[in-house]
Amino acid sequence: MSLQTKFNKELDRLYRRRTDGLRTILSRDKPGPHRELTEPRREKAIRELRAIASRCLASKMWKRKIKKFKVEPHRWHAPRGGLDDKRSNFRTWVTDEVPPRHGKVYVFFRGTKCRYVGRTRTSGKRPALHFARRKLSRTTHIDVYSVRSRSATPLLECLAIHHFKPARNKIRAAKQKWCPRCPLCKIHKKIKTQIRQIFGFR
Repeated sequence: MSLQTKFNKELDRLYRRRTDGLRTILSRDKPGPHRELTEPRREKAIRELRAIASRCLASKMWKRKIKKFKVEPHRWHAPRGGLDDKRSNFRTWVTDEVPPRHGKVYVFFRGTKCRYVGRTRTSGKRPALHFARRKLSRTTHIDVYSVRSRSATPLLECLAIHHFKPARNKIRAAKQKWCPRCPLCKIHKKIKTQIRQIFGFR
């Protein structure tokens, strides 16, 4: 089943729940109570619709924006040793390999699993600090995306979170008024707004 079909079916379920009482006014085609649409069910449907949209669009949008903003990918492999050694090695690597004036989106990996996504508009000092966190101490490599347009860095961080689905990001990417907005977040907002308008409650 395609993601578009799943999206449409979820919309159809919402409509059928909202109109179930009307459908049984003339004839009772089945026993039991009506399948009413409640606010919790509506909000659950919004979450499911947004998840489907992310599965369909996140990877495409990430690749499109990477190309548009001419992002340069770099990969650092964690050496053996303690946290201090890794932190020092990473800072040296960033200084030598990544343009200092560019914004950076960094993605922590443990094997093939993404653990954390963050950003910085300056050096590699901020991502290096994460090595002090026990949850990221077993990082095997970090992908650093060098962004020539610093204003696009928050947008790319947000798309990276949608795309890589990090396990340790407890909060959403910070937004800046002067930065372009994440296109997938726009779609998420449109889904929520329109579903609440169509299936509203007094």
